[in-house]
Amino acid sequence: MSTTIDTPAAGVAAIPDHIGNADPTYRPYPKLVGARPNLVLRDAYLKWYDISRAGVALEPLAVESREFLIAESEDGRLALENRLGFLELHHCASVAFLIVCTWNNDNELWQTVYVKDLATS
Repeated sequence: MSTTIDTPAAGVAAIPDHIGNADPTYRPYPKLVGARPNLVLRDAYLKWYDISRAGVALEPLAVESREFLIAESEDGRLALENRLGFLELHHCASVAFLIVCTWNNDNELWQTVYVKDLATS
């Protein structure tokens, strides 16, 4: 199941021109948000979400990301300490973000961010 997000939420104020540093010619584009099977690691249970432009083939990157996170967990480089959470595989034009978020204590959200340069890989 996926959903396209292409309009601002009702009641969201426009960002003033003097705030931010995006190129003035940049225009946001519709994004497709979808879910994949959850990822079960040795010490975490994560819901999986994809974010990308419509038409982007995410399957190869998702497979690579899943294998990467399993290896990081098994080798102890990603220690999630028996937590619940979610992850986002966010494909942008030239870069992909793999954002792992877990709940800690009563109301803390911890995150680990991995970045892949798509232009050079």
